[in-house]
Amino acid sequence: MRLVDVPDDVFLQILSRLTIQDVLALKQTCRGLHALGSSDYLWHRLVERSDLPLDIPADTPMAQLPSEELQRLAIRAIRLQLNWRRPSSKIRRTTSLPVPSDSLFELLQFVPGGSWLLVVQGVLRRFEHRNYTRASLWDLSDIEHTRCAVMFEFIGKHRGSAVNMSDGGSTATIVIALNNGDKDFMQIRSVSIDATTDALDPMSPLPLMITSRRLDVPPLPSDDHATALIEGLSVWENGLVATVAVIAPDQEITSRVLLADTRAGAAGWMLNGPDQPIPLPQARLTHHRMVVFGYLRQDFVVRIYGLPPWLAHAGYRLSQEESLDDISWGPLITHHSYPLGNSMMDTVHIPPVSVDFLTIMVFNEADLSQPLARVVRFPLMVGQGPFKLQVVCTRVPLPLDTSIRSVSIGTTGRRAVWMEHNLETTRSRLMKLELGGTQDSTLELSHGILLPSDPPLPFSTDFCHSLAFDEATCRLCLGLFDGRLHVVDFL
Repeated sequence: MRLVDVPDDVFLQILSRLTIQDVLALKQTCRGLHALGSSDYLWHRLVERSDLPLDIPADTPMAQLPSEELQRLAIRAIRLQLNWRRPSSKIRRTTSLPVPSDSLFELLQFVPGGSWLLVVQGVLRRFEHRNYTRASLWDLSDIEHTRCAVMFEFIGKHRGSAVNMSDGGSTATIVIALNNGDKDFMQIRSVSIDATTDALDPMSPLPLMITSRRLDVPPLPSDDHATALIEGLSVWENGLVATVAVIAPDQEITSRVLLADTRAGAAGWMLNGPDQPIPLPQARLTHHRMVVFGYLRQDFVVRIYGLPPWLAHAGYRLSQEESLDDISWGPLITHHSYPLGNSMMDTVHIPPVSVDFLTIMVFNEADLSQPLARVVRFPLMVGQGPFKLQVVCTRVPLPLDTSIRSVSIGTTGRRAVWMEHNLETTRSRLMKLELGGTQDSTLELSHGILLPSDPPLPFSTDFCHSLAFDEATCRLCLGLFDGRLHVVDFL
């Protein structure tokens, strides 16, 4: 049979089993293959099977994107990957952001896609004897004309932050956990953003406020004398989940999960699940699901639950029989575990936002003979490709006499950056990592230096205090000890 005699539907099935690079190459051979290789059906299958980090908003269904847009995103992702895997990744530009430089950075976090950056700074005003927390949201969609779209200032010491963009980037929800010296609480701000607002311009119109409220931690059901400390926050659309450490006199520290609705301000404690509870759980929200993880004996456990109806559906209203005092868990969707050996000397780093994978990095710096990092990837989405259902692990060797700082793991868990500080020379450098999926329960690993101690930049990495990283765009944000903030873009 000649190639031209193969039916189109059979040809599409063959093409859907190739890589994106192979299909792009085949499209250049003749008009017929170019037409078949541009099919929406084909590109939806190719992207679903691909392990490339594509710059697709998390709230945008892939099926809504035409093949032309998916091809453009794939070509850009391939170019970024080639540059990222080079021994010396090429820097395209460096941009300085005009942030107020009167305080250090408490947190830097990209919204997935790298177009929005949350900057949180702690401010100590000695003449008032008060701690303040300043939160600003920066629009980086046009890197040559950046702007501060929103800025808030709160009384209290920063305990944690989370940000979520919705409605195509026109609505921002920022949650800041604070401590006023007495107890922890949360401030919730939802604002409507347009292209005209600039918080640093006194003549700019103010953004439209949608929600502005303080959310106190509800009373603990177990002990009225216990202290509740907010350890982590995650926000997705109108949902908010907080991990709260419970400290009671003469008792071991425990953790509780607090679930809230940012629109209504309703909040309640999650009950112990029907399965074996995790002693010190942490939680994240993603895609109308809640991911709960932590150590259970010697294993690191990841459980994915559906959300309660009152939080999963925008039009749902609580009935008189329902209460937020004791929130039941949604259905258990899937469960993963991986043996790590619960060592108190190991530090586990977890991304603030995860979409299809939860990738953790465990740095073992206690073993002076061979320090290493273990990278474990847990699948969060069910039924996507043959290798996306497995828990996979790889190891990254670390140099001797090195401490690890400022780890940032990508949203899809495929790329990560961190700072290595040499204890002997007191110099710092930024490292990079990329993971690729395989068929045999292993990870394809690419690892190397991203920025040396003296990079070709207007600053040294020795002065970096904090960082944020977006893997889909390979955009890096570095906060310096002197209060400067730089955004580094790679080709």
